[in-house]
Amino acid sequence: MSYTIRMQYTNVLHNGFSTWFSLGNTAKTIHTTKDWKECYTDREKYNETLLDINVDDDHKALLWIMLHHYERKISNEEKISLVKTLVETPTLEAFQSKLLYGKGGHTGGVSGLTYNMMAVWPDKIVMLMHQALCRMQIERHTPDWWKMRWLVPIPKKPNPELKDLRPLMMVEVLRKAWYSFAVKKIWIFLEKNKLLQINQFAYRKDREGPMAQIMMVAVLEEAAETESSIVAMSWDEVHGFDNVTSNTSKISMVAKGIPAEQADHLADLDKNGYVYVRTPLAHHTWATEMAQNPHLTMAEIRGKTKTYYMCYAIKE
Repeated sequence: MSYTIRMQYTNVLHNGFSTWFSLGNTAKTIHTTKDWKECYTDREKYNETLLDINVDDDHKALLWIMLHHYERKISNEEKISLVKTLVETPTLEAFQSKLLYGKGGHTGGVSGLTYNMMAVWPDKIVMLMHQALCRMQIERHTPDWWKMRWLVPIPKKPNPELKDLRPLMMVEVLRKAWYSFAVKKIWIFLEKNKLLQINQFAYRKDREGPMAQIMMVAVLEEAAETESSIVAMSWDEVHGFDNVTSNTSKISMVAKGIPAEQADHLADLDKNGYVYVRTPLAHHTWATEMAQNPHLTMAEIRGKTKTYYMCYAIKE
């Protein structure tokens, strides 16, 4: 795929689907959680959906082609195998190993649970927790407290303004540990079937940032030795992680062979979730309520504290 086509595909994907799925009720076609599947499988529905989006017909046609570009690269056997592995729950032994050697140390989410705590759980607790998590996976249930996160603002410089804060999100470590099994299976599937661009280095095993730097240095050295010209560009996407909607994520996953049901589940894990800014007062208030009222559910504690002490946002 040429660079020009990739850029066109990216522009249409973000300016087309992302824009439409962010419009909500202002779009001509009312957004529902099922529309994204029809847009991917039905060309007529796809064209109807993009009627009110300012994207020309050539780019709409290009996006449709690129969305289905990888379908012929994935065999039915591979798809069936992926579905089977994603349905399978992790073994008790694999879960125990994850708790013992998981990365994260003493940092935790809203509940305060950390990897260090889970690493010293008694075998009986680990077994009971494994049974509960397996049942949750089978029933596609996401606990209320898994949908709550701390947002920790990290200043980039002294006396920072709002734009100078780097938002660090603290997710529940048990959720991270459990879903890491599914994420690993998906990554193996993507790598095995060569479904990622060769020059993508982010989040890939053995292809971290230093390798990209080495390749860039090699290109520069070759250009100097051969006295040839090169063109270099640097792209910095502002709020890049914020601009991709849930439905765009779902379509991207399905386009790479991820089952629609699994894409739905993974992308909607934070639906109706809460993000709390972890100010010192908010952190103290939350911990105090949990200690003084151990019988309350996380939702009840949230209701008692959010009105007066906590700045929060809801992800619809």
